[in-house]
Amino acid sequence: MLGAGVAMAPYLGWRIAQKIAKTSDAASPLDVTTFRRWPPQSLMPWGMRAFELWHRYKDRREGVLAPIDYR
Repeated sequence: MLGAGVAMAPYLGWRIAQKIAKTSDAASPLDVTTFRRWPPQSLMPWGMRAFELWHRYKDRREGVLAPIDYR
């Protein structure tokens, strides 16, 4: 589906800019939206390291990545 959301994107960007600049008092769906913190977000640094190590292992096993010399 090409072009999905193309017509709506500039309008939503304009509405978000109005909310940030506080130039409009009109109601918006953004008024009732709450952005909650994702609980596992604090594990991201550890999770990204594990993800990297897993893919390095897979690459080495498939012969894509040469072993790293840690000398």
